[in-house]
Amino acid sequence: MSWEDVSKETIVTGEVNTKKVGTYKVTYSYRSFEKVATITVAEDVIPKDMIINNSTIVVGSKWEAKNNFDSVIMSDGTKYSWEDVSKEMIVTGEVNTNKVGVYEVTYDYRSFSKVAKVTVEDVKAKEIVTKDSTISLGSKWSATDNFVHILLNNNNKLSWTDVEKEIVVTGEVDTNKAGVYKVTYDCRGLTKVATITVKDSGKPTQTQSNINKPTVNKPVKPLPQTGESTNPFIYIAGILLIMGTFLAISFKLKKENY
Repeated sequence: MSWEDVSKETIVTGEVNTKKVGTYKVTYSYRSFEKVATITVAEDVIPKDMIINNSTIVVGSKWEAKNNFDSVIMSDGTKYSWEDVSKEMIVTGEVNTNKVGVYEVTYDYRSFSKVAKVTVEDVKAKEIVTKDSTISLGSKWSATDNFVHILLNNNNKLSWTDVEKEIVVTGEVDTNKAGVYKVTYDCRGLTKVATITVKDSGKPTQTQSNINKPTVNKPVKPLPQTGESTNPFIYIAGILLIMGTFLAISFKLKKENY
């Protein structure tokens, strides 16, 4: 049953002062049933602080009010983001991003107010920093190898990724031919030349390698000298040959005499 169904028979006793912090008891009596409800009136949560940041942007950049807003800190410690307060936040002041200058923007949230300063400055390229290099014949090379950074007049640095769409590189490096090559980097009205030396590593040829190897002399078996002993079988064979020849001649002479 809803409140409309029982409201005529329900007796409510007790009061709640919503303007005073505290705990209150309210009794609900319906026929033979009775229940007590506790109502706590807490302190109102109000903005305690608002954190706003100053900033410096480059002329021509995009800017929004939320860029300088950090958070609103409530009295209970809760932090509200821009999405939490944007419907109630009132922002006054303009920032002309196409004109160099210092602009003040005021943020008002409920009874809290803070001012942020937005500085629009004209940042220009001060120097293109490159480096010379020496590479081996046949190596790979790209324009990024000799690029270091672009130094701005506010001392910030731009990497290759920051400027790759606008930087112009002229000159070629033939890594298959030894020599000295010049490559020019052109960006934002500045130019810088890098020197790339392609050097032959001078690897030794096969002939040169053989020349450098130490000579190994193989031992040679010497011929027998006069008076040196040799294999006895050779002498025996020689004696038998001489005796055989002598007997053959003797036999022939005897045959002729008869």
